[in-house]
Amino acid sequence: MRRPDYIHAALTRLFESPDLLSIPIENRKIVIISDFHLGDCSKADNFYPNRKIARDLLTYYGRKGYFLIINGDFEELWQFPAAKIRSSYKTLYSLIRRLYPGKIFRIYGNHDEPDLLPEGERGGLPGLMILRGEKRPFLVTHGHLGSTESDLYGWFSKICVALFRIIEPFLIYTRMLKPPQFRTGYFHDFEYIHEAWAREHHCLLICGHSHRAVFASRSYYQELKKKIKQAKTLKGKSAYFFLILKEIMRKQHMSFKDEDKPFYFNCGCGIYKHGITAIELDEKTMSLVKWDKSGRNVYHQAFLKDL
Repeated sequence: MRRPDYIHAALTRLFESPDLLSIPIENRKIVIISDFHLGDCSKADNFYPNRKIARDLLTYYGRKGYFLIINGDFEELWQFPAAKIRSSYKTLYSLIRRLYPGKIFRIYGNHDEPDLLPEGERGGLPGLMILRGEKRPFLVTHGHLGSTESDLYGWFSKICVALFRIIEPFLIYTRMLKPPQFRTGYFHDFEYIHEAWAREHHCLLICGHSHRAVFASRSYYQELKKKIKQAKTLKGKSAYFFLILKEIMRKQHMSFKDEDKPFYFNCGCGIYKHGITAIELDEKTMSLVKWDKSGRNVYHQAFLKDL
């Protein structure tokens, strides 16, 4: 069970901390990724099927001069030893070091365990502020701060995850366990709690952790309502109508006040069944993209002047 007051208090401490690192967006291009959960290349390694897509993603942004923000849970250190992960993905780490010299900001998540990382890579940032003049700043943080299952009682979650590793290959093989679905909408109280905090503190919050990509505080239900109005054919309107009806039946017909004034974003994860999501930022635009075998696909985009 999530306690909004605990989460809000943790986010406020981070936001008001004098030690919070801030960087300007001017003259920078930034890509934000999270929740790759690198393992040991075994059947229990959820990231393994996306390893080639990750290589293409990192190569693309590195060659274009992007800064890289890793927003938590890059490794799955609750299940796998750090040394085993590093040896299994040594080419990926080598690629990052080569393409992003001095351009990496690493934020810790609940699965990172900074003390287990090799010497020279201890620590990490609890969050990062991206400044854009007089406009609302971006606060980038993993999203686990203050939550009972991941922060306050993380020790118990670690035990559960370690035990789960034993049966996970069987569940994947029998298809009883499925990867997270890519849907850019709101479904759980996680999004509501973080969006409410960001609205109260008048900043743009970018999280990971939930494995659910979100762009511009807009629910899937609200997105469908807009699309049904834009559909030009009866067939198109009918398709959106049934999707809306499905959301209502699932009790997911959520509407957020001031939907045109976004406060919450989520960069998704690296373990979707068919790809990896990321958020791109530059001086003018912000985009939610999904990388799959075909390459880079832009799902949502907005001008920063409108945010």
